[in-house]
Amino acid sequence: MSIITVLRRTVCAFLLAGSALAQQLPSIAFESLLDTPFHPSGVLAFDNLDVVFAPPPPVQGRIDVVKIKGGETIASFNSLPDYRMADKAFARMAFVGPAHAQLNEPGAYEVRVFINGTLATAMPFTARVSGADDPFNPDKTWAYEGPWSKWGYFTMRPLRDTEVIDLVYWTGKEDLAPGTTKDALQAKLLRGGKVIAHSSGYKGHIANERFRRHDLTLYEPHEAAKEPNPVPLSIANLMEPGKYELRLERGSDNKVLRTFRFSTKDGRIVPHSRTDLKHNPATEFIAPRVLKKGTSSYEFVAVEWLESR
Repeated sequence: MSIITVLRRTVCAFLLAGSALAQQLPSIAFESLLDTPFHPSGVLAFDNLDVVFAPPPPVQGRIDVVKIKGGETIASFNSLPDYRMADKAFARMAFVGPAHAQLNEPGAYEVRVFINGTLATAMPFTARVSGADDPFNPDKTWAYEGPWSKWGYFTMRPLRDTEVIDLVYWTGKEDLAPGTTKDALQAKLLRGGKVIAHSSGYKGHIANERFRRHDLTLYEPHEAAKEPNPVPLSIANLMEPGKYELRLERGSDNKVLRTFRFSTKDGRIVPHSRTDLKHNPATEFIAPRVLKKGTSSYEFVAVEWLESR
């Protein structure tokens, strides 16, 4: 074992000591699963995943891709024993590569991630295939249904003397109208049936590609053509207790693609039940933290997860 490996393990163990003391079961950061490329070729590319409440190294991680009907494991990948990086309760686990699973049949699947022999997180999804029966075009094109179309989150960022709200969500070609290759997306936030915020002229977009993460800033109601400098929605606008509804609408036909409902109470957004540390089953736990974007450092920030129902 090299000196570098020993030093890396020592540093990781020190950084992760707090999570070990917390006696929390390891889990996988949900966003790192959602950002895993599920390609139209049917290839699922697992390069690395972020672990929450990561145990000190060396670690034995494993990813299984399981076909639910019959329980067949179609691919399995082991992790490297050392983390690539670590900070507090989090660590990045890499897999012996290339950790690429190739789907061969449509159906219902589940990604299962094990940490030191225990199932940490399970993510179900459905795979569909087209083009397989065309003798003139034997290439298969895969499409997916799963958590990408159900989940998003609010992240807060400082602006002058307040905090403003940004929305993060996932869209892909499955959100396009038939026969189209691109579209716009508009967000509307309602309270009591009244629009209290929406995205501006800088609308979101839907591309003819795999599911990808996108973000939008929400602004106080305005006419985009008349107000070039709209006011971003501050967290103070959500402090009125009550029920809220956030809609993501497709630009071409105003079809509602996502409806996120949440409530506020005691001056804050009521957290989703799956972000509770005591959530049962533990394999469905979603940490209310995501990797901080726009920086080279490895650190995590608080977010509020939203589910479309």
